[in-house]
Amino acid sequence: MSEAQIAAQFAEALSAAAKAANPAASLVSMELSLVAAPVAGEVRARVARQTRTLLFMEAELIDASGARLAAASSVHKIPA
Repeated sequence: MSEAQIAAQFAEALSAAAKAANPAASLVSMELSLVAAPVAGEVRARVARQTRTLLFMEAELIDASGARLAAASSVHKIPA
């Protein structure tokens, strides 16, 4: 699995979780950190914090053994 594929998985998971929290949320920024060699796994995303106008998201890529392979965070704008 390439770094670009991992980034795409994170972008999709973070945006889906943000849209679940607020359908009008739009991506502002995303940061990705690779902890280990990129391999297939499950991306788990969640809302870390929410303000009136911003959603702060966190996500992890977990392999089959439960090891953390990568982490990402993002900020999503909530329109006024």
